[in-house]
Amino acid sequence: MGNKSSLYLKEGASIVSKSGGAWINNGIVEGYFSSAGNQNWRSSRYAMKIGSTTFTSTSSLERASSSTYHTFIVGDMVSYAGAGKLNIGTKLYLSDGSSMTLNSSDALRIAGASSQGESDIYIAQQKFNIDGSTYTEYFSASNASLIFGADNDIGNIYLEDSSTLNITANGHKVNIAAFKPNSDGANFSINIYNLTDFTLKIGSLDNIATEVDEDGFLRTTDSFMVAVDEYFLDYAYLVAAEDGGYWVNVTSAVPEPAECALIFGALACAFAFVKRRAKNRLF
Repeated sequence: MGNKSSLYLKEGASIVSKSGGAWINNGIVEGYFSSAGNQNWRSSRYAMKIGSTTFTSTSSLERASSSTYHTFIVGDMVSYAGAGKLNIGTKLYLSDGSSMTLNSSDALRIAGASSQGESDIYIAQQKFNIDGSTYTEYFSASNASLIFGADNDIGNIYLEDSSTLNITANGHKVNIAAFKPNSDGANFSINIYNLTDFTLKIGSLDNIATEVDEDGFLRTTDSFMVAVDEYFLDYAYLVAAEDGGYWVNVTSAVPEPAECALIFGALACAFAFVKRRAKNRLF
């Protein structure tokens, strides 16, 4: 497909990459469309790169395992695919400027994982050093987005040094095992948008800087932020979940002292009113 083009898979269509890959969008596709109209695309070399592609509810992706060549999202990929229908046998990277929107649950199977909750995602930009005919792969920072249109579990999210991941939760239940830097001492930023309290959960606070604030609530510091309005990012509140892990919240979900006084005052007035009515009934 040509540069800056898009691919929309019809219901029931599939993409098959046997032992390598090619470009879907922003490059050249090597393959064919079958005479029966089932879009079966096959390629045999290099990394697989997915650009502006929409997977419908019954379409699928089958990416053969390869220890050498990875799979990269390089545009805006949108998925409505069913559980396990996006089977990617290699590491999956979100490249700089890319986004992945998951409008269905549990579609991904990455690098042999048995579920999406065990599938890891890498936030990094692929680059090469070229010395004559020798190509050496390396990675740099990526600014990428994960957008949720349905409840989903994700495994570990690995981030290259100085990478940024933008998460738009949209009120859906999202469980992320952990955020991990790709190397010791690496820094990363997590920005969370459209968050509803007690919907986004992380399994581990390792690699996330935290502090107990002056009100006694656990909060993130530095680069783990939540958008609380259109223009402002604030540090996230962390609330321990009963079944393990931590909820990432916009608020502490515990009333402030002034709010508590109002609540108790209202309860006292209500109790006095009920008691007065009961007394009046006696006489």
